[in-house]
Amino acid sequence: MECIRKITTETTYPIVSSDLAVAVWDRWKLDWVPEPVPSSVSSSSSSLGSIRDTPSPKFPITTRLTTLTMRAIYLKPSSSLEVVLSLVEVEKFSDELFSTGGDIFGCHGGSGDAAVHLDLGREMLSKGNLLEALSHFDIAVDKDPSNYLTYFRRATALTQRGSVYLKQGHLDKASRDFEEIVHYDPNNAEAVGYLHQIAPLGEEIQHAKILYNNHDFQGAIILLSKAIDLCPWDPELREIRAECYIAQGDLFKAVGDIRPTTKLRNDNTPAFFKLANLYYEMGDADESLSQIRECLKLDPDHKECFPFYKKVKKLAKQLKEAQDLSNAESWDDCVAKAKAIMKTEPKGFPFVQRAKSHICHCLAKAGHGSDAIKACNEVLEMEPENLHAMCDRAEAPQWHPDKFQEEDEKKHAEKVFMDIAAAKEVLSDPVCILN
Repeated sequence: MECIRKITTETTYPIVSSDLAVAVWDRWKLDWVPEPVPSSVSSSSSSLGSIRDTPSPKFPITTRLTTLTMRAIYLKPSSSLEVVLSLVEVEKFSDELFSTGGDIFGCHGGSGDAAVHLDLGREMLSKGNLLEALSHFDIAVDKDPSNYLTYFRRATALTQRGSVYLKQGHLDKASRDFEEIVHYDPNNAEAVGYLHQIAPLGEEIQHAKILYNNHDFQGAIILLSKAIDLCPWDPELREIRAECYIAQGDLFKAVGDIRPTTKLRNDNTPAFFKLANLYYEMGDADESLSQIRECLKLDPDHKECFPFYKKVKKLAKQLKEAQDLSNAESWDDCVAKAKAIMKTEPKGFPFVQRAKSHICHCLAKAGHGSDAIKACNEVLEMEPENLHAMCDRAEAPQWHPDKFQEEDEKKHAEKVFMDIAAAKEVLSDPVCILN
């Protein structure tokens, strides 16, 4: 009876008989038990006049059906013949109306479903379930394709869907949704605002790609950053900007762009492989191992991820063992394990540097003075400001110049001794103390 309540309370015309209204909705086969049709309704004949005779091309079906229904329920009970004829006209047009998903008073299942899917879309969007949200918005839009009285519900669904398309970087789809809104409501500020943003955005993205191909990485980054602000869910934009950062040597920022794409693309094994390699280049074997495992979860036999996994797993294990041996003061075993690290990865700067640092430290602690100094010097050649290596080398007192007789050896010892003296100035540094 909710529909009857809407008719009797939300229209500006007085309803003479609620029983007649019940009869109207009963003929429309709504899902409620109708009250009895008034006994005054008979089957005699009469004419409805101009309502029934109005040429259909001049009146949308919803307008004609509304007019016929209202005429039926506004007539006095004594006009039972006209009521019946009006109901015949209602029934004639109602099937066509319902077949389009329309609903004059919001009582039919089509628009009700639209509202449900609109709410579900919002809920999924708030939870980050992008694809499910978009699916619900699609259904909400399709449920009410043309009924003007459900326009505001449809406009809301179009706005939600259009904003998702924009964030995904689907500019054409977003434009179509916002243009449809503006077509019916030129003063819709939100839709107009979106269209003003989209218009130059496509050109800027194309320009950014040209700059990238021409190796103008900083110029491309500037334009891509503006585009990503509006299209944060477009994986391609992030992938291109990541390549720009890699070209500039900023691997940390590249990781920040690649990581979201693992969720923006389904089964994105290339992204996990890329992340694993970036972390490896930065010297983070543990995180590299974590990312390559994600790749193998998606494809256990991945031709690139699987061999890389075996290598980084071995290296991560050796690094941990070397650190554990150093912590346990097993100096000779620590040196042996560090040398094994350099066999596993002889070229990767971060890992070679870390292995040599272990050798420097463990040799110094084990009392192998000359070997320790040589190893520590190699670390300092790679990283001149390495305080750990300076502290370890400072523990080698055999380099006092007075201990050498040969002139060449004495000069070399003097240089080393001065370096050691400089290192002692930082021995109070917490880094040295902890080491």
